[in-house]
Amino acid sequence: MPKLMNFYRYENFLQPHVSEDLLTYCLKNEINFKQATIHDGAVNSVNKEYRKSFVFRDLGDGAFFKEHIDTLTGKLDNDKARTISIVYYFFSEPKQFEGGELQINPVEFMEGDDEPVILAPINNSLIVFPSFSPHEVLPIKLRDPEFKSWRFTVNCWLYK
Repeated sequence: MPKLMNFYRYENFLQPHVSEDLLTYCLKNEINFKQATIHDGAVNSVNKEYRKSFVFRDLGDGAFFKEHIDTLTGKLDNDKARTISIVYYFFSEPKQFEGGELQINPVEFMEGDDEPVILAPINNSLIVFPSFSPHEVLPIKLRDPEFKSWRFTVNCWLYK
């Protein structure tokens, strides 16, 4: 049976003006966002069957990222492995999308009978969880296709 690892959500993580400044920066730099890649074991590549998103934001209707873990980066140096994953959410309000939840799945190799947890994006919030926890981003449905209406995230990791 699988075990769900601990996770934490911090709401109102940044001072409101800092979160707003970050959104303003992204909106002013829309042209600089590039298609996100995944590491397939040898090289970084775009794979829209596995992940459809751009750097710092998820992309429009149907954006998603299938189940994965963050510890496998293609680097064999275990002394510098990712250990903690962090996702910061920010977007224009009122929210103009549905979905885009972070689903954290139980770890199969640990004892337990836990179910997945689904965490809806909350503006100016931060979610922290172990990098080896299987997780995915559920599909996004836009109400408004304009860039300013999309869901933005900043993803980062703490290394060993």
